[in-house]
Amino acid sequence: MYIPSTLNKKGEAHLRRELKALGLKWDIDATIEDISHKNSFQEMRKGTGSDFDYEITMYQLGKTGYGAKHINFREEHIRWEKFDDI
Repeated sequence: MYIPSTLNKKGEAHLRRELKALGLKWDIDATIEDISHKNSFQEMRKGTGSDFDYEITMYQLGKTGYGAKHINFREEHIRWEKFDDI
């Protein structure tokens, strides 16, 4: 079995493009660290077709109101590590 470790180079490039499109100048390393520690990211499994949506709230965008923007990551954006079940 493989488990997600962090974003790979393709995932980092995707994150940069998406943040730029949202007009956010966030620290990329800190954002990747945040993504990598989300429970739903950690629960992804390779080969299942599962995606991970990273939520950015309106507050984080500097706006008021409800709602959020999402950055979608797919298997190809993830660095996978082999994990042996015991």
